[in-house]
Amino acid sequence: MSHDDLARVLARALDDDVPAGQVLNVGGADVLTGPELAAAFGQALGREIRYVPLEVTQFEQGLAQLLGPEAAAGVAGIYHYAGTARACDLLAPSPAAVESALGVRLTPVIEWVKAQPWEHWARSAG
Repeated sequence: MSHDDLARVLARALDDDVPAGQVLNVGGADVLTGPELAAAFGQALGREIRYVPLEVTQFEQGLAQLLGPEAAAGVAGIYHYAGTARACDLLAPSPAAVESALGVRLTPVIEWVKAQPWEHWARSAG
């Protein structure tokens, strides 16, 4: 889910005309596996993108180099939780229900990828 979509969903959920007490499993417009997400990026960018899974601890170590250990632990905690049986609802979002209940349009992954200024970031990293 893009941060823009998340912001729209949260802002809309706080509006006075949205009934209180609803519980919605919020996620992006597309519910994708890692390989499916890589394929969507590849399609949108017109090149091959491969998904390479990482153990959560390895992911956390890499994040720690960029964000610091506290922030990395917080992000990794979500992935540790996602790997438990208690997380089944977390991993079962219903995009149509969110769009219907809140009157928002969630952005499909391919549309989001195509809209990003990847070339700008590639120049900045080089």
